[in-house]
Amino acid sequence: MRKYSFILLIIAFVSCVMRNKTTDNLNNPDARKFFDLAVHCQYKGELDSALYFYNASYELCPNSSVILNERGMLKFSMNDYKGALIEMNKAIELSPNENEKQIRTYNRALIYLSQNKIDSACMDWKNSGKWGKGNLKKYCGKE
Repeated sequence: MRKYSFILLIIAFVSCVMRNKTTDNLNNPDARKFFDLAVHCQYKGELDSALYFYNASYELCPNSSVILNERGMLKFSMNDYKGALIEMNKAIELSPNENEKQIRTYNRALIYLSQNKIDSACMDWKNSGKWGKGNLKKYCGKE
């Protein structure tokens, strides 16, 4: 259980970094309002409400990798691993630059790890640049 708490802490950190530094186009004011409400609800632990607001935001900005990333990590925290992977795969595909793609690939690796799919997690950490180096060494025996 302690391992998963640490993983969720890392996810929260990476998500906060991505929310503030993304180049993703989330310029629709209504989508931004829904997104901010989702983040607020998620922070308060109101996960169903957060999902509702992420969905509303996504309806207005269906090509936003940041919304997909956050919704995927929310689904991961709700133990919807299949849904989380679908979201993360699409978020990776839509990522506007290599750095954001690497961070989202790192997030997907955490989902694989929670499912004990170590080979898939290791492959993602290998492809996540500087973000995956520590876990690549820890879980995969590689540097």
